[in-house]
Amino acid sequence: MYACRSATAVGAGTLLAPTRARAARAGTPIGELRRTVASAGGVVLTPDDAGFALARRDFNLRIDVTPKAIVRCRSSRAVERAVTWAVTNDVPVHVRAGGHSYEGTSLGEGLVIDVEPLDGIAIDELTRTARIGAGARLGACYAASTARGLAPVAGRCGSVGIAGLTLGGGHGFLVRAFGLACDQLRSVRLVDARGKQITASEKENAELFWALRGAGCSGFGVVTELEVALHPVTRVVTWSLAWPPREAGRVLHAWQALVPHLPDGAGIFLQLDAAAGRGVVSTSCQGVYIPLRADEKPTADTVRALLRPLVGAVPPVAQTVREELFRATVPIGGKAPDPVRFKGKSDILTTLLDPGAIDAVIDALQHLETGPVAMMLDGYGGAIARVGADATAFAHRDALACVQWYTQWRSPHETDARLAMMRSLHARVHPHFSGGANVNYCDADLADGPRAYFGAHLERLEGLKKAVDPGNRFRSGTIGITRAT
Repeated sequence: MYACRSATAVGAGTLLAPTRARAARAGTPIGELRRTVASAGGVVLTPDDAGFALARRDFNLRIDVTPKAIVRCRSSRAVERAVTWAVTNDVPVHVRAGGHSYEGTSLGEGLVIDVEPLDGIAIDELTRTARIGAGARLGACYAASTARGLAPVAGRCGSVGIAGLTLGGGHGFLVRAFGLACDQLRSVRLVDARGKQITASEKENAELFWALRGAGCSGFGVVTELEVALHPVTRVVTWSLAWPPREAGRVLHAWQALVPHLPDGAGIFLQLDAAAGRGVVSTSCQGVYIPLRADEKPTADTVRALLRPLVGAVPPVAQTVREELFRATVPIGGKAPDPVRFKGKSDILTTLLDPGAIDAVIDALQHLETGPVAMMLDGYGGAIARVGADATAFAHRDALACVQWYTQWRSPHETDARLAMMRSLHARVHPHFSGGANVNYCDADLADGPRAYFGAHLERLEGLKKAVDPGNRFRSGTIGITRAT
C-alpha cells in the first residue's frame, strides 16, 4: 500500500554497494553517476562521504533510513541525468524536497534525488504568478511575494517545502478565499520516468496535470518547478480567541456550526491541546479575514460581527482582533526548527459532529495514555468547495474541515509508547468522521490509506501511474499506486 522503503530492484544493492574502494573505482555504476551529474551541477553523496549523514537526516527523527546514494541537484539537467542513470541501472528512486514527509517517504534505500537546491523564486507582478523551484520553502515564498503586495496560498510553517505542500492539496488561512494550494497551479515542470523534462498544464499532459493537483506527491516524476497564481493581499484582520479547557466540547460544537456560514474571506483554525493525566489543557481559535473586493476595507468591528455566533455561544477568556498587514501574519525566512520525533494522523469532517460524537472526541483527549496531543482543525468550504469534485485529484471538496492529530517527543525511548497512544486515540475518534484522510499528513497505520486519501479518484490515479511510470521507478508516494512491482 505504501512505498516500500526497503524494496530495491534486483541488483540495486550490488550497484550501490557503499564501500569506499568500490565507489572510488571510476568504472563502477556509482562512479558513472558521479561523473554524469557533476557537469550538470549535481553532487553525489554516499554513506562514506562527508555530509551524507546531514543530507539523509529527515525532519522527523523517528525515520531512520539510509539510502545507498543521494544526488543533490542544482539544475533540472542534473535531475534528468540522475533519473536516466537509475533507469539504466534499474534502481528505485525516491524524491526529496522539503523533507517534511510525515512517514519519511522522501527517503528510501535506493537512490534519493534531492531537489532542495532548486529553490529559485521569480515573481511576475503583471500576471500575478510565480515560478518557484521545487526546493523552495514557504518562508522564502512568503517573503518574495508579500514584499510586492501579493501572496501564495500556503501554510503556517515556514520551513515546509512549497512543492510537497502544494502537490498534496495544501491549506492555510487563504484557502477559503482562493482555493487550495493545488488549485493555484498553472503549470508544473518535471522529469518523467524516461529521464525527460516535460511540462504539465491544462494544455500539455492534461491528465498528469489533473493528478499533480492533489496527488502529485504520489510518484509520477521528479517535480523541478511550479508556476502558481498569486493574489493581492495587503491589509487583513486577524483574531485570536482562547477558552478555559472545560469549554472544549462547547467550543468545538459552536466552531463547526460557524464555519459553513463564514464569508469566503475568513480563514479559520481551531486547536485543542491535551496531555496525559490532565485531559484538555487549552482551546484556541485563530483566523485571518481577507477582503475580496477592491473597495472593501476590513475592520476589527467587521470581524467581531462575523465571530459573534462563536463568541456569543461560548465567551472566551481572552480575545484579540487586530487590523494589520498580511506580511506580519505569515512566517518569513528564519531558521528552520530543529528536527523532532513526531507522529500525525488525520480525519476529514464532512458533516457536523453530533453531541455524542463531540463527547466521544473530548473523552478520548481526556484519557490519553501518554504524552501531549494537539487536535487541529482547518476550516474548509468557500472557494475549495466551488471547484468541481472531479476537476483535480484532490478528493475532499465537500469537507467542512480537515482534522490533524499530532504529537512530538524527544527521546527515542518514548517512540513505541507514543505510536501506541496515537493508534489508540485514532481508533476511538476515527469512526465519528468521514473515513477520509489528508495525504499531506500521510499515515502508515491506515488500513486503506489510498482510498482514504483519494476516494473515487484512486482507480484513475492507478491507471495514470501505470501509464507514466510502468516500471514503478518512483517510490516517493504514500499510496497504493506506488507499490513495488
